[in-house]
Amino acid sequence: FFFHPDPANRDPLWSRGLGDVYKRQVEYESVFREEENTNLITIHLEAEAHVFNYKELLDYLDKSQTSYKDEGGWLKIFLEDSDHFMFVNGLNPGKFSEEENILSTSIMTIIYSMKPKGNSVNALAEMIKFAERIAKDFSTQILDGDRNALTQQMVEHYSQIAEEFDLNNIS
Repeated sequence: FFFHPDPANRDPLWSRGLGDVYKRQVEYESVFREEENTNLITIHLEAEAHVFNYKELLDYLDKSQTSYKDEGGWLKIFLEDSDHFMFVNGLNPGKFSEEENILSTSIMTIIYSMKPKGNSVNALAEMIKFAERIAKDFSTQILDGDRNALTQQMVEHYSQIAEEFDLNNIS
């Protein structure tokens, strides 16, 4: 017994045929290609509970003599060579907000945007050192961009991406 739907009962919005399915597939593939070519490297720090309290993080950064700027709930961490990475709330809305009573989180995300004529390899090394220090002091796990445990293999992969970016953007 085979089910043959009556074409008259199809919703025209959802039943456009295989040609439309192919067009959507091409659109999705182009979106993923653009996403793969992004110049962002992300590392997540995740805890079981809301261990990242906004005020405590600011105090911690001050005490550890980390050069940073509070960008209104987003933290810009400065590197030695006038570069920086962002240290943000890893959950929506991505920042801390006293107005919205978002003062703590269980996930923080470190984001580095690779820049032409920058030193992405050095920035990545600094990100990893920063992540390791935060993970140790706040008892958190370090995760990669896909929120899997950050492995040495993934660090090497990120390093390769950073090195290729730097080599392709020297001039």
